[in-house]
Amino acid sequence: MIEDHSMKRHFRVSFFISFRQYYEKESGEKMALEIERKFIVNTFDESLATGEIHIIQGYIKTAFKGVVRVRTWNEKAYLTIKYRLNRLTREEFEYEIPFKDALKLLKNACYCTLDKTRFLYPYQNKIWEIDRFNDRDLILAEVEMVSEEEKVAIPSFIEREVTDDPRYSNNALCSNGGVPEIR
Repeated sequence: MIEDHSMKRHFRVSFFISFRQYYEKESGEKMALEIERKFIVNTFDESLATGEIHIIQGYIKTAFKGVVRVRTWNEKAYLTIKYRLNRLTREEFEYEIPFKDALKLLKNACYCTLDKTRFLYPYQNKIWEIDRFNDRDLILAEVEMVSEEEKVAIPSFIEREVTDDPRYSNNALCSNGGVPEIR
């Protein structure tokens, strides 16, 4: 069993991914690593979804280069700290908090909020998360991967990838209050 769960940031991500897989197999616990791609969606037939979640999330200003997010997820609530390791990979630490505390944080500590409905869409052995923003005319899709090298089949409703466009991060969308212009 591994005693020290921390990883130094200077390790290459490929090593970290291998270590993560080993750790999860040996310990039965999940490490906080998120590898995902993000896309713009033209239209999405919501009847294709296998699940639907109402999400309100906000962001708390921080002095570091990551984000602190408060999120309600139907009747549950979470506090999340995320920071980017590279183009596709972020470390993510998420903790369930009392729902009433999340509502207070969203009202009093967050500088902006997003209101969206998330639809779960199974496609080619992946669960796609399709976010319809209720406060603006925008639909985004995200898919999580097990490694940065993983090839992912892209559904036909995808318009274009915006993984590398920081304007489409939820934090940026929240801060800017609108839909980015197409470049």
